[in-house]
Amino acid sequence: MTELKELNLRETRVSDLTPLTDLRALRVLDLIGTQVTDLTPLADLAALESLVLDGTPVTDLRPLKGLTSLEYLALSNTKVNAAQIKEIQAALPNLEIAR
Repeated sequence: MTELKELNLRETRVSDLTPLTDLRALRVLDLIGTQVTDLTPLADLAALESLVLDGTPVTDLRPLKGLTSLEYLALSNTKVNAAQIKEIQAALPNLEIAR
């Protein structure tokens, strides 16, 4: 399972991403409508290209700053503020952010 490339957890009760830390090949992660608040377990997923956080209670994007492969980040209906978005854009200038 560590070679998993796409994972859709949309509208599930997931709140803890710790079990995903070994998914080093993961490219696409859909977390729409989950209860995830802490993105720290994703910090070492260097292959991650697309992350969908719409409708989650996430507020802190700092764990994503080192994910240089990240190309798309969806943040509709989250509590992420403008300062957090500026910070992630500065760290990842090629990142497309959908709000």
